[in-house]
Amino acid sequence: MVEVGLISSSSVVIEHINSICREFEYSTKSWPTLNDFMEAEPDCRVVIVCASEKQGKISDNAAECCQVAKAMCNDAFVVCIVEKAVKRDQLPFLKKSGADLILNDDQLIEMSKLEFLLTQELKVKFIPFKLSEIRPDSEIDFHIYHLVPHRGKFLPCSQPGLLTSTHLKKLQKISEFYINRRDLPKFRAYLESRPVVSAKDLLSRCRIRFLSLCVAYAELVFLLTDQAELGSFERGTELLGQCKALCSDLVSVVAEFDEVWDVIDQSAIGNLASVERSTAVATYIAVFGLRMNPEKVESAMVGALMSDIGLLFLNSKILKKMRAREPLLDAEYAQYIRHPMISVDLALERKLQVDLDLRKMISMTHERNDGKGFPDRPLGTRIPFESHLIQFCQELDARTLPILGEFRRNPRHIRAEFVEEAISDVDRFGADFCQQLEKAWGTFNEETVRHPYSDDAENFVYDVLTRHIRK
Repeated sequence: MVEVGLISSSSVVIEHINSICREFEYSTKSWPTLNDFMEAEPDCRVVIVCASEKQGKISDNAAECCQVAKAMCNDAFVVCIVEKAVKRDQLPFLKKSGADLILNDDQLIEMSKLEFLLTQELKVKFIPFKLSEIRPDSEIDFHIYHLVPHRGKFLPCSQPGLLTSTHLKKLQKISEFYINRRDLPKFRAYLESRPVVSAKDLLSRCRIRFLSLCVAYAELVFLLTDQAELGSFERGTELLGQCKALCSDLVSVVAEFDEVWDVIDQSAIGNLASVERSTAVATYIAVFGLRMNPEKVESAMVGALMSDIGLLFLNSKILKKMRAREPLLDAEYAQYIRHPMISVDLALERKLQVDLDLRKMISMTHERNDGKGFPDRPLGTRIPFESHLIQFCQELDARTLPILGEFRRNPRHIRAEFVEEAISDVDRFGADFCQQLEKAWGTFNEETVRHPYSDDAENFVYDVLTRHIRK
């Protein structure tokens, strides 16, 4: 199986796609024409069709390419790259022809949308879960999959219907299980149909609500970056409302049970330096915000989800440098520090319901109390509490984020070190925030900071959402 297939004759586009796939270890192959693609009869998980003159135009048959890609590659996610000057009324036809996402040609190389797209489709289309979450002799209305590593495919090992204890016992011979992302609502309904009788049940409920937020948020980001969806006011409003409701759901669980560190710690592998960590940040906000200022928790969570979407509109070279921890040039830094305002402008352009308070919160998530933040450096007293909380949780998540190939310290220790550091950092967060944080941190007991990989915590550790899938 080829993870990323590309139909284009442009050497520039081919090299750009190949460079992304090399960095994230995705297999890729390209074909100059539709006929070459059809003759090869490939099996791809993502197909990129370039229908732009300067990127190896597929004559005038972009719609046909999308149709063929969809038909030949079954459930493949099809991306169609079109010229920026293309008429808006032509885009719906491409969507009907099989394109799942439409991007302008200047967005392919000059922006960072494709990296997020590939991560979502190649890493999180199938979500891992524990077999212990399935009850013997119960009815399920979703497929259960297992991964065949040498084929790179997810194959169903259980169909919807009665899952007998005999079949469940046979499944125990398989080490890893997955559900398709589109079945997450059904899986959530299944899990929440039984009462909570243990800490494991509560953590499972927290995890599924976290995953639900991740999926809804990814759909919102796709909508905001799809050129064919500029006028989708109703759908955008619906998705934003869904994200708000899921934030509220997550808060209700965290309020009962704050041992959610493992859900957050294992929510992603690697760092795209963009929006894929926003849901983890929002969850940290729920944990700390409930102890600091409960009335502002949910608004801060929504602000965290919206604040970094502008990163996807930055030049891909900037985020690649950030992933490699390389210093930015002055011009690159000047572009980077505008990303909060890009997020605000995007929300307004797409007619989302973001009021003045939310816009102010988003625009100040990187400001400091001493005026040394960005982009506008206001006086500290003007910075909302929610903006400080978002910035605190973003830094906390960045420090505890697992990076493939690097030794990982105990995230509990890192977390404690950073909180103690932040409590004293009045120049950054302001005296009021630091006092609230110190008081909140004192309410965490020893049980909530135990080592996540100890024997007694084994059942609490999950590889959530974007676990590195073996090739």
